[in-house]
Amino acid sequence: MGKGLQMDEAGLARLYRNMGKSVPVLAPKTEVKGKKPKMTKTEAEYALIFLREKKHKFHGLTFWLEAGHKYTPDWYIPDEKTVVEVKGSYRFHSQRSSKFGFDQARIEYPEFKFVWATKQRNGEWIIR
Repeated sequence: MGKGLQMDEAGLARLYRNMGKSVPVLAPKTEVKGKKPKMTKTEAEYALIFLREKKHKFHGLTFWLEAGHKYTPDWYIPDEKTVVEVKGSYRFHSQRSSKFGFDQARIEYPEFKFVWATKQRNGEWIIR
């Protein structure tokens, strides 16, 4: 698409489908089973430190993956087409499924920048 060319959501969806890709969906509501997702302290800290000056949305984008799964990153920065997954130093079993969705979305949607941020026990951040 050239500069100045604007496309509505339906046109963008057709473009993705014509390319044989799933369509990323801006999540208008981030409710799961009637409950709003709660931000962890680590996710909130990441936003305070790294996203202060940027327009960002918590759980603002959902990727529908080819295998029928979906992946919703913690943060979406629309002006940069960047998604961020934030993890603390403790390893839960859910981290493996997050990593799978993150890696698969990175493959299927190369037009987005994907950032994996982990806060270490010593308070330092590792950002990849």
